[in-house]
Amino acid sequence: MAALLRSLCQGRRLIAAVAALACTSCIVVPIGVFTKPPYGPEVLRQLSAPDADRDRVRQLLGPPLIAKARGAYWYYTGSRAMWGVIGGSSSAVYTYDEWLAVGFDDAGKVVFVEKADLSKCLSNGMCFDGSAPQADDRAAKAYRPKVGECAIYLMLDRLPWPFPAGAVLFSVDGAPIGTVNAETYLFLTHASGTIDVAAYDLRISTRCVGGEKLYVRAVKKIDTSWLTGADLAPLALAEGEAAIVARRAALPD
Repeated sequence: MAALLRSLCQGRRLIAAVAALACTSCIVVPIGVFTKPPYGPEVLRQLSAPDADRDRVRQLLGPPLIAKARGAYWYYTGSRAMWGVIGGSSSAVYTYDEWLAVGFDDAGKVVFVEKADLSKCLSNGMCFDGSAPQADDRAAKAYRPKVGECAIYLMLDRLPWPFPAGAVLFSVDGAPIGTVNAETYLFLTHASGTIDVAAYDLRISTRCVGGEKLYVRAVKKIDTSWLTGADLAPLALAEGEAAIVARRAALPD
């Protein structure tokens, strides 16, 4: 959903820009002087108050568009009309689209609030595509599994240009874990033994060896559906480590 929303917003910007450039007789109106940002200083002040909690956030902003990390982060998006292009019988509006992340502690208190352009990441490394904070990424890559558990890294392979890989939801032992795109990966630990991993319409059983790392990669089938996979399989240790280095950790759902 996050990738789709970002693409739609960028598409609206492109349409407005093309309309303005292609029309020599158009009128460009700076309507941004009459509009307000969706998450202005007063909203951020209330969200950052010492007593701010989930109820306060819901009262101010409503239910989140996306919840991540079992509700530890809530995502919102908003738009501000900035420029209007009027020409003949048609018109277009250029919008500034931004997203807001609100983080909570275990007691439901707000501990993090930050906004950014929809195409940009926050200061801690979180992005609207579900990327986790940079600290989480470093910890996942450096993790050393204990005896009796394995560390699992789930990823999506890139497709040859011009085919988009999109995003895929991974499940482990029948429970949804989270969504990744070709730039991110999911990290979790699991008790040693046989585990079931599912992505797209594929499902495999593989061994989770205590004290070791397990890398599993899904490959999107090149077709017109976003629900079909071509392959789902564990990777060799060296190949898996190289693949993770080039990716960022994603927050679980």
